[in-house]
Amino acid sequence: RGRTWSQRLQSGTDNWFDVNEIAWDPSSAAGGMSKIAYWSSSSDYDTGLFKTTDGGLTWAKVNAAYGNGSVAVHPTKGYVYIATSSGFFRSTNGGSSFTKILSENLRGVSAVAARPDLVAVSGTGGISVSNDAGLTFTRRPGTGLPTYGIGPYGIRISPANPNYMMIAYNGPPGYWWDQRMWYSHDGGNTWAAQVVDEKDTFLSYLSSNDADAHGRVWHPTDQNVLFIVGGWVLKSADGGANVFNSNDGFNGIVTTSLWVFNPFNPDLMAFGIQDWMGAFTADGGHTWKTL
Repeated sequence: RGRTWSQRLQSGTDNWFDVNEIAWDPSSAAGGMSKIAYWSSSSDYDTGLFKTTDGGLTWAKVNAAYGNGSVAVHPTKGYVYIATSSGFFRSTNGGSSFTKILSENLRGVSAVAARPDLVAVSGTGGISVSNDAGLTFTRRPGTGLPTYGIGPYGIRISPANPNYMMIAYNGPPGYWWDQRMWYSHDGGNTWAAQVVDEKDTFLSYLSSNDADAHGRVWHPTDQNVLFIVGGWVLKSADGGANVFNSNDGFNGIVTTSLWVFNPFNPDLMAFGIQDWMGAFTADGGHTWKTL
């Protein structure tokens, strides 16, 4: 249960972490575990759709044409869904071949067992939802979402309540790297920005929602609980409306830059943070402010 790990697939990625998650096929469950799973590699060196049929022990590339995408699986029929920058694709034969359903830049797909034929996608055009296992889609109004940037991405549906959804959005112009999260409680029709509680935050900026868009996990049975992981761990207890630090002091930042003590007053300290900013304390580290 996670105590030990062994490498089962050697495949390069284009970043220090791969944003494309593994999608398990619930319809293949046997002996308390799913046997079939899919992973869309983002690597330019080994791109494609990979598949395991033995619970992750061995992997094989089943389709070289569908890398760098987000993957979901129909929970009872085993259909494979892939959302890429070219559109939405649907496979009914385990990923061997796909039919193109939508032609638009998509960056996220999600499906849940609570409503098996429901599929939601996010992309430059907004949020679209299918209720017939990906054959047809209807655009959601998306009221409340920003109008700047490249559109929402990384959509996630709550398995406990399919009307609860979460997406990520790049920051406003000039702050594209500052990802923000938005939530919906009515199936994607209306959205609101997530609010961050900074009361247990070491450095104020670091409790923003600048977490990996794919690092969001809904609780399997509680519609109100959501975790966001990236450089740090955030938690929501109200369906994504508000989030707070779910740990004590871990911010997931590189603090290997120069650390300076004032030789006349050791309570005065400053250090740099890779890719972010600097921090200063005047009380021996009890409180900090950014530089």
